[in-house]
Amino acid sequence: MTGPREYKKITVSEKGDMFVFLMKPESERPFEDFSLCLWKSQGKAREIINNKTQGMPKNWRISENGKISFASNGKSVFFGIAPPRRERDPYILEDEFPCVDIWHGGEGELHTVQLANRDRELLTFA
Repeated sequence: MTGPREYKKITVSEKGDMFVFLMKPESERPFEDFSLCLWKSQGKAREIINNKTQGMPKNWRISENGKISFASNGKSVFFGIAPPRRERDPYILEDEFPCVDIWHGGEGELHTVQLANRDRELLTFA
């Protein structure tokens, strides 16, 4: 585990003798895959699971948004997996993406009034 890396979701066991974390190499690819790493009280941290580990569903990834936790006995680690994030098509212009405002009738003010007030508030704070 050398070189620049990104670390997330560092989780310590109840006894404090182990911790797990997500790690990925820093690269140009925005959706690089994470690996789950484990450190025990002695030695170096090691990768225990990646997306190619036997038992992982095909084309699924270790989720950077999932919760990581130890079992109460410290013998198991729970983590989240998810289908891969779709990369944005670079050939679609920003103007071609829809802009969506969601409004609920119970909000008290009409949506058009809210937008007008928002613009007015932005001008007073600027």
